[in-house]
Amino acid sequence: MQVCLEFFGALFLLIFIVFSCSLFTNAIEHFGLEFKFGKNAVGSIFAALGTTAPETIVPLVAIIGGIIAGNETVASEIGIGAILGSPFLLSTITFFFMGVGIYIFKWAKTRKSLNLEINNHYIIRDFKFFFVNYFVAIGASFAKFPLIKLLALLFLIISYIYYFVQTLKAAKNSDDVDSEIEELAFAKIFKFNKRFIMFIQVTFSLIFLILCAHLFVLKIKFFANFLHIQPLILSLIIMPIATELPENVNSLLWLKHEKDTFALSNITGAMVFQSAIPMSIGILFTPWVFDTNGLANIICVILSSAILYFAFICKKQISAKVFLFGGLFYLAFILFVLRNLF
Repeated sequence: MQVCLEFFGALFLLIFIVFSCSLFTNAIEHFGLEFKFGKNAVGSIFAALGTTAPETIVPLVAIIGGIIAGNETVASEIGIGAILGSPFLLSTITFFFMGVGIYIFKWAKTRKSLNLEINNHYIIRDFKFFFVNYFVAIGASFAKFPLIKLLALLFLIISYIYYFVQTLKAAKNSDDVDSEIEELAFAKIFKFNKRFIMFIQVTFSLIFLILCAHLFVLKIKFFANFLHIQPLILSLIIMPIATELPENVNSLLWLKHEKDTFALSNITGAMVFQSAIPMSIGILFTPWVFDTNGLANIICVILSSAILYFAFICKKQISAKVFLFGGLFYLAFILFVLRNLF
């Protein structure tokens, strides 16, 4: 009986997550239009920062909670797994879902083309920042001296600040502003100043989004315990599925309406953030050492991201089929983990 209740509870939470993501994407589009920020800045910075809140908070709470409770080993294992799991999910299964989503939307005639209409320059730049940050963060795990890890931590924080400032500077008063957007959802209910309503909608959707993601993680923990799955597997694979839902849903919603720059920059912007801030938390609060599962996870992230990166360099138009490769690396890692379990 409890299993059924937990299952339906998780299902309702998924519906609420989709609903809050819809409110958030609607508000963030109006934010970009109101302040004349380009599509890339809206996707890479504002949307990415908002939707990465759950996967940033979850490992931080796990690590700090474990330290307070005196169970640092398990807390570090969950924290490291969750931190590594987020870029893994973004660079593999999220890309795969985007590719599948494009095919479905084309079949349903909500999209005209299987190709994405985006500005390659900004996406390539996001990938470059991601690779540099990711290699520095992973390289810090092999450092024998604390000073090197501290320097890596400072580099990651400064790198993201630089990325943030440069993205805003390039996008301010950009011509690449989306003017074809739906009416602000809360404007249908409240009759206040537009900017105030926009602020209320962003705040409400983010709070509701974080709350639902947190509750969904608890549901996943229940099923992990029920199925006797070890904490590392939970944090590497299962937990990020819940915390990455906002990015997945946001991108699919934007792809459905052919807002491809919003959709992809939301993912690449989140990848840049995940390779900098959460990994800084990992370096600071955990031993930051990886086992074979962690190393396999890292290899899959690098290979999957590299395929898409070189596709953007070599082609002006990217087809949906390129994104499907992410699913192969996700499957390869799952099989690797299962082989070690059994």
